[in-house]
Amino acid sequence: MKTGSRDSVDPHSPWAAADAWRIGHAGKRIVALSLREQRYEIEAHGHDGNYQLRHGEATSDVHGARHDSDVLSARFDGEALRLPLRADAQHVLLHDADGQRYSLTRAAAFAWESKDAAGGNQIIAPMPGRIVLVKAKAGDTVEEGQELLVMEAMKMELALKAPRAGTIESISATQGEFVEADAVLVRFTA
Repeated sequence: MKTGSRDSVDPHSPWAAADAWRIGHAGKRIVALSLREQRYEIEAHGHDGNYQLRHGEATSDVHGARHDSDVLSARFDGEALRLPLRADAQHVLLHDADGQRYSLTRAAAFAWESKDAAGGNQIIAPMPGRIVLVKAKAGDTVEEGQELLVMEAMKMELALKAPRAGTIESISATQGEFVEADAVLVRFTA
């Protein structure tokens, strides 16, 4: 959704927009929210009110998103909706089309999860770097501490290991790919 623009002489300048626009591609944001102690991370690709949203395997195309006063209006997968929505720096209060009320808390988008954190459900890139080896695939059952990826960053190789025993839900990195710091590389099933 368009979040507004900064003061600029040219209001149509892409440099004035604060909506993830990038040179050469539409941009990507991670939006992290929590609801009743459950964390949700949504990847938003796009800008200027047009986005593709992804949460796990679920996706949604959003077109013409605008947040004016206390209303969010957009086309979600082709369906036009106007939803009551209030947001501040800490909270988002949303009423869906069925009248259900959701009080969400904003969470840090890039929360570092230590590889030693027992029970973690994901592996996050500790810094920008290139994936040099992928040693597992979705559906594999792994043990805590098992090496799943090898990453090259700052002229050193880092072994990224399973934070717990479990089944891999998805791996979002491929051999040779460059990844940004804090990118979610591996997700485990709940």
